[in-house]
Amino acid sequence: MMRLSTAALLAILAAPAQGTSRSRAVGLVPRGGAMKTTVVTTTTTTTTTSEEPTPAVAATPVSKPISKDEVSDALQKWCDGVVMIGAIYKAGGDYKTAAKRFLDELYAFDIAKDGNVVLFKPTKAAVVPFRHDIEGALSYFANTGLYPEDHGFAITPFTKIRYEISGVNIDSDSATVLGHYWFTDLSGAEAKAEFSFQYVRDPASGKLKIVLHHSSLPYNPYK
Repeated sequence: MMRLSTAALLAILAAPAQGTSRSRAVGLVPRGGAMKTTVVTTTTTTTTTSEEPTPAVAATPVSKPISKDEVSDALQKWCDGVVMIGAIYKAGGDYKTAAKRFLDELYAFDIAKDGNVVLFKPTKAAVVPFRHDIEGALSYFANTGLYPEDHGFAITPFTKIRYEISGVNIDSDSATVLGHYWFTDLSGAEAKAEFSFQYVRDPASGKLKIVLHHSSLPYNPYK
């Protein structure tokens, strides 16, 4: 019976682990006999895994239907935003930047395209009653000086705004709501106005944004 010498075993174990078949001459020492040489073939199989970078997946636009709860939440954010601008103004803060942020977050000036514009008709505007760009809206809310008739509606300021919805229409990609809102000033006096808002969903953020805002004082036949 033949056995492998220690040197032969070490030679086999030290064979490179890359590859296919390799042949080595190793010494076989028979008991009581002379050294013989034979060829031992070793095969090493390696598995290579190719790791390719995963391609970036573009964000899917948000297109789920608008719910009535979302409309109510959007109205509340509008009320809270106007009150916040007034509070910053009263505290001596940067209310114009706050008003710009308010418009960026709640109105669709940034996503209106293909000839479409935001339809904004504020309550207290007569010379320039329709504001289709963010500069005109900012002048109305924060009195940037763009239009002399503007006194800064949001810097009246108001301590509280509450609303009541009269009706909501929801279709495939927008929601329209109308109702009343009441504005409480620093003296505690409350003024009532009527509103219509139309919302669409921002395809990037999924948040509702205003594409139409009409506001007016109630009709008084005795005035």
